[in-house]
Amino acid sequence: MASRHAEAVPLGKWTKSRAAAAQARKITRRARRGRARKLAGMLERRDGSGSVSFSRIIGCGRNTVARGDQVGIAVKASLSVVSAYEVGVMFCGQLWTCACCSSVIRSERAAMLKAECERYAADGGQFVMLTLTMRHAWGDSLKDERQAMSKAWASLRCSAAFRRLGREVDGFVSATEVTTGENGWHLHKHVLFWIPLRRRQECVASPVGFARRPEVEDYPTGCLSPSESLPAACSRLVEVCALIKPLRGVWCRLIRLHTGREPVADRAFDVQVMDSGAGVYLSKIGDELVRADSKDRSPFALLDDGDEESLDRFVEYADAMKGCHALEYSKGLRELLGSLPEVSDQELVGQERGGVVVEWFDSATWRAMVDHVDSWGVCEADRRLTYWEDRARRGLVDGVDPGG
Repeated sequence: MASRHAEAVPLGKWTKSRAAAAQARKITRRARRGRARKLAGMLERRDGSGSVSFSRIIGCGRNTVARGDQVGIAVKASLSVVSAYEVGVMFCGQLWTCACCSSVIRSERAAMLKAECERYAADGGQFVMLTLTMRHAWGDSLKDERQAMSKAWASLRCSAAFRRLGREVDGFVSATEVTTGENGWHLHKHVLFWIPLRRRQECVASPVGFARRPEVEDYPTGCLSPSESLPAACSRLVEVCALIKPLRGVWCRLIRLHTGREPVADRAFDVQVMDSGAGVYLSKIGDELVRADSKDRSPFALLDDGDEESLDRFVEYADAMKGCHALEYSKGLRELLGSLPEVSDQELVGQERGGVVVEWFDSATWRAMVDHVDSWGVCEADRRLTYWEDRARRGLVDGVDPGG
């Protein structure tokens, strides 16, 4: 198929409209991710870069899957979100060290987990989320923090209090998040518990847990503290929150044991009652951390700093998080939910994502577009992707429904 030059369709001028402002923010985030990916690939040439390799990032989003292949831009709409992506290029699939692949992986897993949460909630299921963390300070080793967190989490799951809770829930999904700030590395874990509407012996089996009983009225969703008074219909939540309460003391004791520091209980262990949107929140942990206005900073922001200390800290982060799963399901939960077979991060970024291909380029033109960065730090490839997203959002791309 014949390729078209990048300037085949003019980009136009930025305006002060709300849509243009949103487009500008999106292209800025996309440019930051692309810049972080490029800088991470350059770390491979640094001496003493640690045990982790950055070589796979070098050609990510730039090289074609096969030599001589063309590269396309595809646009799709899902859950009223319009996105454009590259077709025919190689992706490294590095969740922790490639900002671009991290965004894709988290977004795709967000969509899958959101659908599972909605099906479960429609069947009467409910959700409670724990946030587990520990005290930290500048100079602490992230690898030591991860080891302490892993040991404390494994011990918590083996505790009698956790086993009692396990008999009342269908399972859990856990997500790991790491940021960096003035107090050093901040590692924490989010755990989403899936709660059936009734006890197992009182429930009717269904493909996604336990069937809704018409005589039980719905509870008002939202993020409620378990200390607040809950409606009578939320008796199951009250029961589960009562079982969760003893875990606070267990967690604080384990953190003290594995770190030697006295935890602040209210910060180390937090409980929230969630609605079906919890899946999106949980699976997209860290997806927007590359934004400049984030409270704490994403490790990818260390690459923007560019100084030797920041680069060394990013390498430390890459070494410490190597092999860590960002999202994990408890045993049997995926089967209970009727989920699709689990795929690796590499398979996820490489799979066909659907959509409509709106433009094609030869491989040499695409590489030139990726390599050419303007005075704003935005490459031509990012501008093309954002341009087609904007057209699709305004309903100007055949086959893409922006309201879908």
